[in-house]
Amino acid sequence: MQKIIACLLLILLVRPIYAQKSLLSNLDIITAENAPELQQVGFVGRGTANALDWHPDGTILAVASMSGVWLLDETLQLIRSTPIQQPIIDLAWSPDGSHIAVVSNLRGRCTFQIWDANFIKAQLRLDTCGERSEWNVTGDYLAIFNSYSENNEVYLIDTRTNDIKIVPGQDGTWSPSGDYLFTRLRVSRFYWEDPAMYTWDAITGELISELDITDQQAGWIFWGIDDQNVAISCNESESDTDDITINICRFNVHTGERDMIQHVMTYRLGQAVSLLNKPAWSDNQLKLAWITERFLEGFLKNVLVMDVETNEVTNVGIGTAFDWIPATDYLSAIVGNGDIRIYDMMGNILAESHVFTAPVNMIAVRPGSTHVASAGFGYEQDTHVWDIQQSWINPHLTLFTEPAEIVDYTPDGNHLIAGGTMVTDIVVNQGIHAFDSDTGKRVRTIQAFYDQGASPPDVYWNSDYTEVAERRDNQLELSNGITIQVRDSFEYAAWSPDGVYIATVNYFPDDYSFVVDTWNVLTGKAVNSFSSGMFAFEGLVWSSDSTKIAVLLEHPTGSNIYLRGLRVFTVTEGENYEFDRYDYQVFAEVNIYDSSQQVKAAWNSDGTVLAVALYDMLQIHDLKNEEGNPLVSLPAYDVVSLEWSPDDCFIVTGGKDGIIRLFASPS
Repeated sequence: MQKIIACLLLILLVRPIYAQKSLLSNLDIITAENAPELQQVGFVGRGTANALDWHPDGTILAVASMSGVWLLDETLQLIRSTPIQQPIIDLAWSPDGSHIAVVSNLRGRCTFQIWDANFIKAQLRLDTCGERSEWNVTGDYLAIFNSYSENNEVYLIDTRTNDIKIVPGQDGTWSPSGDYLFTRLRVSRFYWEDPAMYTWDAITGELISELDITDQQAGWIFWGIDDQNVAISCNESESDTDDITINICRFNVHTGERDMIQHVMTYRLGQAVSLLNKPAWSDNQLKLAWITERFLEGFLKNVLVMDVETNEVTNVGIGTAFDWIPATDYLSAIVGNGDIRIYDMMGNILAESHVFTAPVNMIAVRPGSTHVASAGFGYEQDTHVWDIQQSWINPHLTLFTEPAEIVDYTPDGNHLIAGGTMVTDIVVNQGIHAFDSDTGKRVRTIQAFYDQGASPPDVYWNSDYTEVAERRDNQLELSNGITIQVRDSFEYAAWSPDGVYIATVNYFPDDYSFVVDTWNVLTGKAVNSFSSGMFAFEGLVWSSDSTKIAVLLEHPTGSNIYLRGLRVFTVTEGENYEFDRYDYQVFAEVNIYDSSQQVKAAWNSDGTVLAVALYDMLQIHDLKNEEGNPLVSLPAYDVVSLEWSPDDCFIVTGGKDGIIRLFASPS
């Protein structure tokens, strides 16, 4: 029987919010034999901040994050955690501040809760999905909205008795008096009947009015104006000038009459300005703020504020969500890179918090250590190094290199590689650098490019970033002078970890397939090839021992169902893998409306066991298992990066939720 070598690692408590110190434990090397015992042993970071709401007295800021609800003070210093330790997407204090409503929605695993202000006891808990909740002005009633609901239902809750009435609708709002709830049904993925606007009596739940809005241009509902009218978006376009005018209109829920009450701004089609998104008034009703989208991926959103007395619009700063501080002209914003800021109306940053984390784009494990590096994507993003043996909550080291996209370690662990490439319709900005892994000091620039109208060299580096393959026309030129022929449809190349081989990917557009060719970089001779058949290429991962390749694949099967997974082939001279030949495969049918996650893979050190993240699951596969069934399957959501530690003691995933999760087999 194979001898099991124990690895010492300070792992995290499953509920780390209450952990004052880490738990020392023995971790076995993960093998095919003990893989069924694999479990999540902890996570790093508080995750992304998703929503925030100031207590009515303006002294406490509640933040909804992927790790739960956290409380901050007026200077954005962390006060404490709360018992709510699940992914939260929305929260709202009651008007008197005595209670708080929170919404959790993780791939249909949903809850809605109402807690007292001290978070001692949950008054109400419902296993229902929602997008946001809204109290009426008295705090006696609360509505749960879900714009993308499959059931097209709005929950109307009497918070004094916990009585619940369910009415049709997707979005909506309350009348200022709190006596009436307005809801709307519009055509969506789950609703194809006539759109309608409803008015409900808050006390009885009875229908007051129903308006067919099939022929009405009723935009997004913002707030109630009175007991008969709501504020909606009403945008206009001028075909002769390409101008887009953003307005707010009054819409009568009984008659359908509409008239403009506020012009917001006009912009030219193609500018990086969005339609009015989640607007909110300051307490004195003199300033209106909203979020504007950036059309280009990698750029953070902005918070715009309009002064209604001057009609001037000011960009006060970066933000993906915001909330006005009660009785002030200041607002707090979730920046989108893990930070929360307080802005004044001149755009000055009055306070800043670094409590949360950005969505993860890539992670890497440093060989010979318990350091895990993580990078976000785009501008204004930090690269963090976490020492999971010391702290699950505070980074060991933070680097800033712009743009951010990738993170990697050299095989000896001495250098951390970080940086990225941002491509827009105007300019290409690229910077990839090597840093000292211990100090974070920049050692050298590996690749840099900045130009308008041109593209950087198409290059592929080996594992220690000392050798490079550069594509020139239909060939790859290696640093050692070897030339490898590729096709016009060349797509990608990747070196083997030992630096002996390089894999190239070429498309064959006539039959929607591609071929992976492997080459010996010392001789330039072809080794073997793998034909994908009808699949689309989504990446490849060399095994740690440089003997196998996992090819990541995708194929539409019809409608919104895609087949996603991987196939494995062995790099053996002369052994070509023709159509439908492979050594091992893992696939799942994925509803692309539910998940955009592509398959991710990571090998153990000897290339015999494969970790696969696919459709909300982390699976461990033994390649000797001819049936292809996983040894274990564990929940893992929105995984964008997957790594197996070089010592085989733990597996880490990085997710869009900003959390790095650790999986291991405790002895």
